[in-house]
Amino acid sequence: MENQYELFESVKSIDTSKEIRTCIKCNEEKPIEYFVNQAGSIKKNGTLIIQRVCKKCRWRLDRDTRLLRKTHPYPAEGYVCPICLKTPEQIIPETNGNTSPFCIDHDHNTGAFKGWICAKCNSALGFFEDNANYVRRASEYLEEYEKST
Repeated sequence: MENQYELFESVKSIDTSKEIRTCIKCNEEKPIEYFVNQAGSIKKNGTLIIQRVCKKCRWRLDRDTRLLRKTHPYPAEGYVCPICLKTPEQIIPETNGNTSPFCIDHDHNTGAFKGWICAKCNSALGFFEDNANYVRRASEYLEEYEKST
């Protein structure tokens, strides 16, 4: 093996100072140093994975989430995810070690609290861009498939 630390040396030598990114929250173009590297994440080509939200917007999002947690207490015992109807005991094995089965769902435009749901359902809504029409069409698609099998 030539140099077992070669990958790490190449990562350190990458010059990202001239790159420009657009934040997906504020839509402003900013130099790459205004964005956070995802902790230890490296692409196959050796470049760092940079978050799509700038540091300023990330700070605001984190602040807003902390505020929502203070003003909307964690669900009581017996609570189930209102989307998949799973209990905490069913959710925890799916969380890769995260012991908190529910996460805050909020409106990404207004910051308004929507409810507590499991991480899987939260991700699904995110992939559907919180668009009820996408969810309806996905439901119709699945129902059509179930009829044909």
